[in-house]
Amino acid sequence: MKIVIGSGILLLIALGAVLFVEPWVLNRASELERQGKFAQEIVMLGEAERMVPWGRGIGDRLDDAYLRQAEQGLQADRLDVAARGLREAWPRMKARGKAGSDRVMTLAVTTFARASERLRKQGRLGLAADFNDSLFVYAVRAADPMHRAAALAAFREAIQLRVQNGQPCAALARVEWAKRGLNGVIPGFDPAEEQQVANQCARARRIGGS
Repeated sequence: MKIVIGSGILLLIALGAVLFVEPWVLNRASELERQGKFAQEIVMLGEAERMVPWGRGIGDRLDDAYLRQAEQGLQADRLDVAARGLREAWPRMKARGKAGSDRVMTLAVTTFARASERLRKQGRLGLAADFNDSLFVYAVRAADPMHRAAALAAFREAIQLRVQNGQPCAALARVEWAKRGLNGVIPGFDPAEEQQVANQCARARRIGGS
């Protein structure tokens, strides 16, 4: 009987938190957004989510805040900020089956493609390839065929960048990594392309390269 009563009290506390705490938190988040205090909004929502983990509205609002951070980063040409917002939002939204939304995919493709291009122009080919890998991971299973095409193009470019950077075996390793994550088949990637990279890797090893 005591267990039943105790469970009932806990249920009432949880219900009270959802009915009273969550609306206050969401209201406060809106105020902070209007004031342009986006970092404070994210911190406040994160703390509130830990206190009221069953408040779905708080979690959704935090997802949106991270995506807005990414959008604002893009608008300000702060690709580091955009990437950070995306990487915070992605695992949270993926866990709830929302990571494939058009908003997330568009942000991912734009952010990672621009970051890769910028690093490539700076001659930082390895890092440019890493951002292409991120684009591939985010968008390879996208619903929109344009996003999937962007993922495959980014993957091909990442391979080429590593080869240009004198790392054909690292490029081959990324092909094998992608195949493992996709049950052995990279959609749209011709096996002849993999063989070409394998040949380049073998040639580099014969002459002592990587």
